[in-house]
Amino acid sequence: MAVCSSKGGVGKTATAANLAAVLATHGRTLVVDVDPQESLGRAFGVTATQADSLTALLDPEAGAELSAVIRSEVAPNLDL
Repeated sequence: MAVCSSKGGVGKTATAANLAAVLATHGRTLVVDVDPQESLGRAFGVTATQADSLTALLDPEAGAELSAVIRSEVAPNLDL
């Protein structure tokens, strides 16, 4: 599932965070924040550094490991 819109301020982050929290009550859930502003991560109290961000994971020269990028249990049954 994806939550997206080209317009800012329409509630994408709030919708994604709440949807993720509800889905996590039904089982293990992984939320991927691809917004460069990392608003969804901050909604769960997570701030990525350049070395452990999605950008680092996608950059072959950065050499980031998947396990270093995923934040486990930011909420019950919810990984980010």
